[in-house]
Amino acid sequence: MQQSIAFKVFKNFDIFGQNIQLNFNGDDSYQTATGGIFSITIIAVIAFFFQQNIVDFLNKNYVNLDVQTLFDANPDDIIFNDDNYMFALAIEQNKFNTNPYFNITLKQRIYTRLNNGTIIKQDSFIDLIPCTIDRFQNIFNNQNFTDQFISLGLSEWLCPHYNYSIRLSGGYTSQIFQFTKITVSECSNYTDNNQILTWKPKCASSSDRDNHLNNDRSFRLKMYMTNTIINPLQPKNISQVFLDDELFFSFLLLTGTETDVFYQKYNVTTNQNIFPYIEDNQEQLFNIKQQGDFRVNNVQNSGSSYSALYMRRSPYTYKVKRDFQDLADLLSYLGGFANIVVMIFGFFISFYNKSQFMIELANQVYDFPIKNVSNIELQQRKEIKKTIARAKSRTIIQKPNTQYSQLQSPKYNQNQQLIINDTTKQDEQCITKQGEQQTFQQEQEKIIQQLGITDRKSYLTQQIEKILNRSCPIFFNCKYILYQLFCQRFFYDRNSILLQKAIKNINQDLDLCVIIDKVKEINLLKELLLTEDQLVLFDFAPKEVINLEVDKKLTSRNLARNTIRNFNQIQNTLNSLEEQNKSNQSINTYYKLFKAYDRMHQSLQQNDKINEKLIGKLGQEVRDIFEVSQFIQWENNRKMNSEPLDDEFQCDSVNSDPPCITSLDQFKVNLKINS
Repeated sequence: MQQSIAFKVFKNFDIFGQNIQLNFNGDDSYQTATGGIFSITIIAVIAFFFQQNIVDFLNKNYVNLDVQTLFDANPDDIIFNDDNYMFALAIEQNKFNTNPYFNITLKQRIYTRLNNGTIIKQDSFIDLIPCTIDRFQNIFNNQNFTDQFISLGLSEWLCPHYNYSIRLSGGYTSQIFQFTKITVSECSNYTDNNQILTWKPKCASSSDRDNHLNNDRSFRLKMYMTNTIINPLQPKNISQVFLDDELFFSFLLLTGTETDVFYQKYNVTTNQNIFPYIEDNQEQLFNIKQQGDFRVNNVQNSGSSYSALYMRRSPYTYKVKRDFQDLADLLSYLGGFANIVVMIFGFFISFYNKSQFMIELANQVYDFPIKNVSNIELQQRKEIKKTIARAKSRTIIQKPNTQYSQLQSPKYNQNQQLIINDTTKQDEQCITKQGEQQTFQQEQEKIIQQLGITDRKSYLTQQIEKILNRSCPIFFNCKYILYQLFCQRFFYDRNSILLQKAIKNINQDLDLCVIIDKVKEINLLKELLLTEDQLVLFDFAPKEVINLEVDKKLTSRNLARNTIRNFNQIQNTLNSLEEQNKSNQSINTYYKLFKAYDRMHQSLQQNDKINEKLIGKLGQEVRDIFEVSQFIQWENNRKMNSEPLDDEFQCDSVNSDPPCITSLDQFKVNLKINS
């Protein structure tokens, strides 16, 4: 019991339940060749547009970027050395390297703030030497810097000494504040101020300096530095090194400048994996001076210092997270584009498939004759019916008087038993029977001659082909498309009108209320026609056995209707063997229908009302054709005419002969049908 309850509970959580739906022609979905072609086209279009996307995905050309800007009043260190940074300093003049107007010094300064607010300052000189090409080429490792080095004359500029190290960290409010100061001071030859420095030039004379000032109106401190620009959206080589010449500052002997230059740190993290939830991070650090990120202040010169430049750590840090387009993003992108394409094409394909489905369903359920029967055919049918009616009347009138006397048989037989024995009576009845049969056959031959029919086979085949040729199914065409596009107001024709009527009838038949009413009517018929014991037997339906044997084709109750529905498979002119076989199958189906009709005529002799109604459902035209066929005598009245027919037609071919009527009793049933 607990297990059963648990199963029911778990069953309610099943999200993979299968929908129960009806099938059409053995398939759970209606598909067309046109829909298949469009589907292949959609796949081709998607593949065409996305082949480059897939290649870019494999080559990691799509980058997703996430940038965060962080502010820190006490930022971490930036370290400059020969491997990541190089700069050159000079005063704009001739022969600065040998005869400078001013001295340039570089100091690493450290301010330590104690708890009581006292600041301890520490200075350390960083030696400056004439620049060489190798100092910059080490930074421009992927570029040739020689030409630019020579054109700018950087050999006369000053660079930090080999294996230098500059540390920038903190700010004025930090406990430890580290920065670098570049000072332009009065030039002196071999004084105590420059004894520790490697660069010991011979200063220019005061007159040369004054002449320069008169000509250029000011002095200028220039600084060239290596800088980096990053492009995080680039798949590869996100950084590019260049020579930054933005910093140059003018000063006079009485007024100078103090400039703060800020350097920012970029922390770039790249996930090299293209599969979701798996990370392969690589980190890169870049120390960058943003364009315009400096502050200039004009100051009064003290006589010993004319200009100063401070290299400081910016309080801003940028964290850049890069990852390439992963498989999930690619599939999502492909799915979105595919949905758009499918939605655009799907509108037309769905319209076409739905229209084709309704057309095929309508063709299988309903018949659509081209036009009514011509006047000539109607006149011929009337003449045939009149001839048959006259034959029936003459046959009944010509019956021997013994038949009438047999209607009075109870009283008559009582009188005759006294004088005639039973043997004589039986002989007379046999002779009477033979006379009736001979009269019937004579009338039958006259009818055949009047109708101009050679045999039943040719007549039945000819009439069946006429019925098939008169039925024309509806089909999908351009007018129907225009008819739908113009809201069923214009471009209507036979197909459109008939299809709309068929769709309306189908929708009515498939209405849930109608289906339920039909089921109730069937149950009511069971109760009316069957007893309680019969209902018990009827409700007991054993399971159908399915085995490996080939299923036999049984006679369908809708053989005639199915034949007319499949008219589109039969062409007016049958040139190929395949088309001939289709025609033979259709005619053979009517032969089966005729055999069933013939058996029902035999049942009508027992006053079977149901068979009468079923025969009436065939329609007047089909009944007339079958009735004429029963009058036609085959070449030889073989025994096959009286043999019982099996329910399973094992020899159902066009060449097999349908049974004919050779008995008068069977012929008389026609009166009952038409009366």
